[in-house]
Amino acid sequence: MSVQRMIAEPERAPPVSPVSDRMEQADPIRSDAPLREAIETFRRFPHVRFLAVVDSAGRPLGAVHEVVVRDLLFSPFGHALLANPGCRWSLADLVRPCASVDIDAPIERLIAAFGEAGGGEGVILTRAGRYLGLLASQALLRIAAERERGLHEEERAKARRALERSETLGRAFARFQEDVRDFGAQLVAAAGEIQATAAGVSERATRNGRQALMVTAASSQSAQGISDLARTGVALAHQVRDIEARVAEVKGALSDAVEQVEISASRTASLTEAADEIGGVISLISGITGKVNMLAINAAIEAARGGEAGKGFAVVAAEVKALAVQAKAAAAQIERRIGAVRAAIADTAEANRTINTIVVAVDGAASSILGSVAQQAAAATTIAATIEQAAAASAEVSSHVAEMGGRAATATRIAMELGVVAEALTGKADRLHARVGDFIGEIQAAA
Repeated sequence: MSVQRMIAEPERAPPVSPVSDRMEQADPIRSDAPLREAIETFRRFPHVRFLAVVDSAGRPLGAVHEVVVRDLLFSPFGHALLANPGCRWSLADLVRPCASVDIDAPIERLIAAFGEAGGGEGVILTRAGRYLGLLASQALLRIAAERERGLHEEERAKARRALERSETLGRAFARFQEDVRDFGAQLVAAAGEIQATAAGVSERATRNGRQALMVTAASSQSAQGISDLARTGVALAHQVRDIEARVAEVKGALSDAVEQVEISASRTASLTEAADEIGGVISLISGITGKVNMLAINAAIEAARGGEAGKGFAVVAAEVKALAVQAKAAAAQIERRIGAVRAAIADTAEANRTINTIVVAVDGAASSILGSVAQQAAAATTIAATIEQAAAASAEVSSHVAEMGGRAATATRIAMELGVVAEALTGKADRLHARVGDFIGEIQAAA
């Protein structure tokens, strides 16, 4: 019914509606409950502007007003903030006095109690001292307006103005409530986007952590391989020096062998010369022997003739004697030459023994060289294996580093998306701030 019709037809004003028809139902909050329970109750009963706080017996102790917890109520991070152990807010800090009236009390008592409490969002209705429900200030004003319809014109005008203001406030509150609900939905959607994006960032950060561990392990493996390579290189250097010393010994032994061979060759040449001289002496002896034979034949012939032949035999005998002396001298000379030959042969034998010793030394050195070469082959194999492992580890490090770089780029893009979402939330908050300002202006104009 419009205000004009109520003024034009005061005699037919409808009776005041019972309080129970205007009562709002909402769960009360225990005084020892956490603050987040009040936030959750406001979300379950979005039409109420305050909640009753009761003791363990259900008796009202005061009220928590929606305007006090609005920042936490519409913040997507309010629940996380209240769950933080460092949050020091409690329900007791937000409880405010509120009028409490029995539901069966007269309307005058309701209005008086509301006024004594300084107005506010409404009164708490009880029965037998226990919480029953809530009566909002708008409903109470309508009840008061209906009650005042039977009064004189001035009081009726006051009631009309109160009713108009109540209706204006009601419309403003309805618009504000709708805007707040829309904004809350937008904030929830934005919060969901932020949470999803944050989850992506968290997952990628976890992967980056695992990749970092793999990079660390690969780097450690590479460092260990390089260390093994260095140790193997040191051992290889020592072995190379040993080989050089062995080779020097072999060269010295070979030089000695060459010298001894030269000496042996020289002595062999001397032996050859001595043999040639022996051959000459032997030829001489052969010639002498032939002459002796001839003389002997002549002597025999002369002796056969007799006589005068005796003289010739004497001459032959003398000649034979001379040849015998020469033969004896030649024999002595042969004996000396044979002694020289024997000495040369003995020297040659000694030289051969020396050469044999040198050859044995050379063989030992060669065996040592072969052993060192075998060790070098093993060392080279170890070095090759180690270098291969180091190369594989380095390749793995490079691969993981590249992958981490890609993930870093993705994280950067996600951070930019978060920035865009945050900017959108800022714009919505600005619009809400402007709407609240308009709302306050409408209230002031209605007042």
